[in-house]
Amino acid sequence: MPPSVNWPIFLGIIWAVTLLGLFSVALRLTRWSAQISHLRTLLIVAGIALCVRLIPNLFLPMGAGYDIESYQIVGNLVLHREDVYTSQEALRRHPYLPLQMYWMAFSLWLAQALNLPFVKIVRDGSFFQGNMLTLLAP
Repeated sequence: MPPSVNWPIFLGIIWAVTLLGLFSVALRLTRWSAQISHLRTLLIVAGIALCVRLIPNLFLPMGAGYDIESYQIVGNLVLHREDVYTSQEALRRHPYLPLQMYWMAFSLWLAQALNLPFVKIVRDGSFFQGNMLTLLAP
């Protein structure tokens, strides 16, 4: 009888090998970058960066409940124009930067307005923000 497969580890190995292949393609792209346009190279790199973060997000369970709860608390405080740093609700939570707090508030507002899960909006938004940073890289 064959041993049972540990699916998370098996899928993690497949994902790591896939990323290694994508990295190999990216290395070849840098060699060929003189032959193709700069915009096309940036789009390919941004596509790879999007796949690296978005595909696991679609298949992995939602985790980091404490962080998501913190984001929701901070977003709620900002939407109600309360001071995040002195609020009892946010006490003993991580400090948040001003722009990050506004993103959390916008995510909470959008989730409520569109009747979507807050966790999906706040997580997916960070993926797209990360990809925008990828495009800024030289």
